[in-house]
Amino acid sequence: NQDQLVSTVYIRRFLVRSSEENRQYLCGGIGNVATLPDYRRQGLSRHLLRMTLAKMEQSEEFDFSFLGTEKH
Repeated sequence: NQDQLVSTVYIRRFLVRSSEENRQYLCGGIGNVATLPDYRRQGLSRHLLRMTLAKMEQSEEFDFSFLGTEKH
């Protein structure tokens, strides 16, 4: 089915404050990477992660990015 969401990556924007430099940085937190079981091992998450990183680099909005991992 072409209308079914089978893989996703979530970008969360949050501020990180440096106490040494007294400065705030905008971080792109990458999380909630998930693919339905029937669609795994096809490179979908890898492709989405690459697209996500490219989009963040192009926008020049973020000072850095962070990938959090936790398996549920």
